[in-house]
Amino acid sequence: MQEIKTIYKRLKTADAASLDMSMGDVHAKGLFSLVFHGKKAGHLTRAYFANRRVKPFDAQFHTHTYDLKITVLKGRVIHHVARTLDAAEAGALKIPAYKYKSQLNGGDGAFRYSHDQFIMMEEYVIPPAATIHMSHRDIHTVSCSKGAIWVVEELGFKTKDTLLLGSPFCVDDLYRKPEQFEVNNNYQHIRRATQKLMNEHALCAA
Repeated sequence: MQEIKTIYKRLKTADAASLDMSMGDVHAKGLFSLVFHGKKAGHLTRAYFANRRVKPFDAQFHTHTYDLKITVLKGRVIHHVARTLDAAEAGALKIPAYKYKSQLNGGDGAFRYSHDQFIMMEEYVIPPAATIHMSHRDIHTVSCSKGAIWVVEELGFKTKDTLLLGSPFCVDDLYRKPEQFEVNNNYQHIRRATQKLMNEHALCAA
């Protein structure tokens, strides 16, 4: 429960500069990203709030530029993992892989075909109050129920490039600057969910 206590403390001390980095429709429509700790990319703590159900592969398989921790606060969050293979095996999928470098890391935001990758696909539910650790090399995505909330803690840049498996997506209608009321409303949803976990585990501060 140390992660939950840390998240709650960071939520209580969130400042305007961090919250101003929040974005709407991140990775998929209806998925809100609330930044509540840190001011530098690669060292942020953000919560994702699903304003609608996110179906499997609404967001494609991808890697990250940093190691990270994911902690689920509420709802049903399914973790989908792609294990890479050197050659085809029974049950394996072959899927196109693209290299991507965001404009934040000095790239042009374009997807460039790299190779076809064989993978084995696994999935499991991450229950509320559970935390997983991921390497920047791990390939994953998530799906979730409407109202689900999870927190991502970025643990420092390891690389400037990421990998996407599947079909490149258009970002024109994604990654939008939210209205202030959206930030405020989502902050309250996330703080209440964290407080509920604290209460359930009798860890609420006196």
